[in-house]
Amino acid sequence: MKTTFKSLVAALMCLAISCSKEPMQSPLAASTRTIDNTTAPAKTHFIGERFGGGIVFYLADAIGKHGLIADMVDLPQAKWGNGPYVATGTETGIGKGKENTLKILRAQGQPINTDSIYAAWECQRSVRSGYTDWYLPSNAELNQLWIHREIVGGFDFIYNYWSSSEDPNLPEYAYVNGGGLGYSKNALLHVRAIRSY
Repeated sequence: MKTTFKSLVAALMCLAISCSKEPMQSPLAASTRTIDNTTAPAKTHFIGERFGGGIVFYLADAIGKHGLIADMVDLPQAKWGNGPYVATGTETGIGKGKENTLKILRAQGQPINTDSIYAAWECQRSVRSGYTDWYLPSNAELNQLWIHREIVGGFDFIYNYWSSSEDPNLPEYAYVNGGGLGYSKNALLHVRAIRSY
């Protein structure tokens, strides 16, 4: 009887102890629970989406919270600059187009007549789709635009488009089509404005 009573007390104590503790989980179960309890942020925007006055053509982050938008049509053809071949110190990378455009505007100034309107000027004065923050894409930005030209639409494969990036070795040349090819800044080429979001 004493043995049975001791066995019963021991069983009750084990049961009480096990009920007061959380159930054990394997590391896999714990990580699964964490993943299940965490909701991944939904994608905000995607390439090809009509948004912000144009078409999204580049995502700066995995969820599309930031990126680049291309205008849906070309602006009037223009030269790269409106005067002497002055090096403006532009850069080629993604995220540099807006800064490049401002550098070009400072270096080139206001056009004196309609014949001296230039690509960066066309972009900064554009109010297409109600937006006033358009700019001339950098070479790398234009390369992304060129890669997604069929999604964006309106590009003609036989034309060249200005970037806001100069050839660093030749101040009289600037890059076109997002590649390593430079054209004389005096050439009359196509212009497609972009903006960031």
